[in-house]
Amino acid sequence: MKANFQKKKLRERGGEFLEEDKWDKDKMKKAMKDSKEEFIDLNKKLVNVMVDFGLRALKTFQTGKNEPLNPLQVNQIVTHEIDAVIETLSEPHFADLIIQKVERDFYEGSSQPF
Repeated sequence: MKANFQKKKLRERGGEFLEEDKWDKDKMKKAMKDSKEEFIDLNKKLVNVMVDFGLRALKTFQTGKNEPLNPLQVNQIVTHEIDAVIETLSEPHFADLIIQKVERDFYEGSSQPF
């Protein structure tokens, strides 16, 4: 039995066993290289979304002040907002929600907003 296990080149990942020889490594490498531009574009979109969060926080704080926010306050508010957003995204239930949505969109072949 042990020889059979080694012969199939099984490896454990996340509690599951996957057969390594089912992956076309050259095809996967090419797909990763081709998707580099999409990855860069998604990173730009993510930065823009984080900027939107920062601007929202600044507008909220500015409404409570009679004078403009100073650079130190802007830095502190935006830093706090970014940390809060990242913390929220890191929560297990939020990650589960994203995973479920990605799986549904992947299998349905389309992506719909929440």
